[in-house]
Amino acid sequence: MRAARAIRDAGGVPTVPDAAAAAGISRATAYRYFPTHEALLAEASTGPLIDAVVDIVRDADGITDPIARVDAIFAALAPLMFKHEAELRSVLKVSLERSLQGDSERELPLRSARWVLAWDGVLEPLRARTSTARYATMVRSLSALLGIETILVLLDACDRDPARAADAIRGAARAMVRGFVLELDES
Repeated sequence: MRAARAIRDAGGVPTVPDAAAAAGISRATAYRYFPTHEALLAEASTGPLIDAVVDIVRDADGITDPIARVDAIFAALAPLMFKHEAELRSVLKVSLERSLQGDSERELPLRSARWVLAWDGVLEPLRARTSTARYATMVRSLSALLGIETILVLLDACDRDPARAADAIRGAARAMVRGFVLELDES
């Protein structure tokens, strides 16, 4: 994994044979863990994104207004997601291929518990105002705005450039949080 990330960070596109050679392991061993180029690329790409989410959410700890907090988080994360668009498309491709093959082991890193946990503090100012289950639903709803599916709709179907798409995502996030706050105020 480190070898694949190093190749990627140097501007290359890691392949399983290249990553195996750089890591000093056999191709057979590498293919046992990463059966396809896409699987390797997806795995190499998502770890740093998850780490970035953790850091960006933590950096917003001092922001107590939920709308301002989410806006600050999305202002940092949206451009990062667009920067990694090609890699995220590869993750989606692997997910779709596994789904179509009926593979019961479809879990990918961006769908994992680690991705969910990275988002946990995004709505921290609202946590005490609602149940654990409702809080989890709100957090997961927000995280969906930065999924590759949303990015694809904005870029491909709506013909937005990344900057305008990022603005649209931030606006949607602010609107969702306003809705959450209204719901909580009414209950």
